[in-house]
Amino acid sequence: MPSLSGLEQLRAAAIDGRTENVRYRQNEIQKLHSCLRENATTILSSISKDSDGGSSAISLESEAEYWLTMNAVEKQYDGLDFEASIIQEYLIATGANNQSRRIGKGVVVIRPTTHTRFYSIIVPLVTAIAAGSCTALEVRFCNQIL
Repeated sequence: MPSLSGLEQLRAAAIDGRTENVRYRQNEIQKLHSCLRENATTILSSISKDSDGGSSAISLESEAEYWLTMNAVEKQYDGLDFEASIIQEYLIATGANNQSRRIGKGVVVIRPTTHTRFYSIIVPLVTAIAAGSCTALEVRFCNQIL
């Protein structure tokens, strides 16, 4: 069987519903948070270099952008309640309707801004993960889409 392209893999993941499980979403957000935390110095330096026009010295603005981003990641994780999701999942077994059920939108595409680029990538990404959506990121360099 031929291998699937990235977008075909995202579509397959959306169809089979693997992102609907709250524990899966919690694990993905936890991995993202860990990666961002482990690479904080590099990220801060990159944000400063991007916003200050080449200076790699860490600025107060880059620290603020990083902190706001990490705070958003933590809030999305805190918003996922595994025990409540199990109760909602088994409502049908008791003959009750789950009128408040929410599911992801399937495949979503994130197009970040050039201003506060780090924040405009990570916050929509973590929000989409928390919602149970599969996500593609459109990155432009020199007016080319990668």
